[in-house]
Amino acid sequence: MDHVGIFRPDLPRAYQAVDKHSPAGTEGLSIPTMTVLQQHCGFWDRDNDGRIYPLDTYQGCREVGMSVLLSLGFTWLLHFTLLVPYMTQDSWILNPYLCIYLKNIHRIKHASDTGVFDEEGRMYPVKLEQIWGILGAEEFRSYDDVKRLVWANKDVGDFLGWWVRGDHNHSVAWVA
Repeated sequence: MDHVGIFRPDLPRAYQAVDKHSPAGTEGLSIPTMTVLQQHCGFWDRDNDGRIYPLDTYQGCREVGMSVLLSLGFTWLLHFTLLVPYMTQDSWILNPYLCIYLKNIHRIKHASDTGVFDEEGRMYPVKLEQIWGILGAEEFRSYDDVKRLVWANKDVGDFLGWWVRGDHNHSVAWVA
């Protein structure tokens, strides 16, 4: 696999999103107080307060081009059914606003994922490059590309992950 320019591609990166096009990380976008996963999810934090509210998710979906109906469905799925807000809180009592806390976003890592991010929110550049190698492309060009990636990362016995990552989940990713 070609990792030209990436120093130690197998080493997890805490604060820099490294790939073969940006071996030193994305210029001007690295925030040294946030992990790469927090920075990745920070797009949805519209007011930069460290919390992603359902309205933030809806607005982010609309910004990436999702329809009103799909944006509402994705927001409902993420904030009201998958327990993501509960899993990112520091308290046992659910926040009534159902916000997702960026500081604890690493807690939602699940078994059947790509492995690009670890349990602490660090990024593995080698895993990202492997994804492009599996797809044979630099971007998801079709619904089948996304579907192939999702099915390639299924873990044995992760029945909940299979269901969550079923057709509805990668349909949303492809539309986005």
